[in-house]
Amino acid sequence: MRFLHCAFFACVQGWGGCSGRVLLVQGCFTRRMRRSMRRACGVHLWWASVGAWHPWWMLPLSLPSLFLLRLFLLLRGVRCFCRRRGYDVELLAQVARRLHMDVQVKVVHWDEKERALHAGVIDCIADGFTHTADHARRFALTQPYVRDVRVFAVLRQAPYATVADLHGKRLGVHAVTDVEENDAYHALFGQVKTYAHYVQALTALSRAEVDVVALNLVTLCAVTPHLRRLYRILDEPIDTCEYVFAFRADARALRDMVVRTLSQLQREGFVSALSKRWFGSDMSIIDR
Repeated sequence: MRFLHCAFFACVQGWGGCSGRVLLVQGCFTRRMRRSMRRACGVHLWWASVGAWHPWWMLPLSLPSLFLLRLFLLLRGVRCFCRRRGYDVELLAQVARRLHMDVQVKVVHWDEKERALHAGVIDCIADGFTHTADHARRFALTQPYVRDVRVFAVLRQAPYATVADLHGKRLGVHAVTDVEENDAYHALFGQVKTYAHYVQALTALSRAEVDVVALNLVTLCAVTPHLRRLYRILDEPIDTCEYVFAFRADARALRDMVVRTLSQLQREGFVSALSKRWFGSDMSIIDR
């Protein structure tokens, strides 16, 4: 049976990945994650890390506490970011099932994604990889499967209404948005801070460490309603981008199989239903 290894990006100091050299396994929370989550939604996670820092004799107490915590988070509508899941991964997993393949999801750092692909550690980059002319030259890309909009998010009570109101303010940037590479925004803002994960950027905004955050609209859709109520989006978008699945340049045969299967899933309505479940509307652009 063939295997398709896809990369699901995580950030070294963010949720859903690793903190330092400690990997998240079976829902364990590290101390950094507990602090971030407590700041973001007021949930205390002092019993949540199994084996992360508790001594071995507290393990029997931590296991039932972890179960109760996860149940509590589900009831509050807070997603567990330790799971390797997402719209991109679910879509590719369905493609793999149609092709009679098994998907093994590997978490890689954003900066290491291309090296992992070319080294054969993974076969596909499957999370937030944008379609650009440079990427088209260096990778075998599928057709775009979703269109995203980069936007500015501010606190709901902030007095900013337009981009012009942000002149000289402190900008927090989610690393995958590439906004920090735009010289125009460096001239507009007084300071630009880059965060490895969007949760860190939103946490910095809620703590007034920055005045505005630039991130993708699809990313905001992943934030729970409890957190979305804290922010609002300015009406002026930064720009748009399209996401694709990326394969090695010499893996065009595999890419072609994935392209045909994506088109089939689009015709059957699966992609539309998946998009509505994740984002609340059909954001798919496959073959459109």
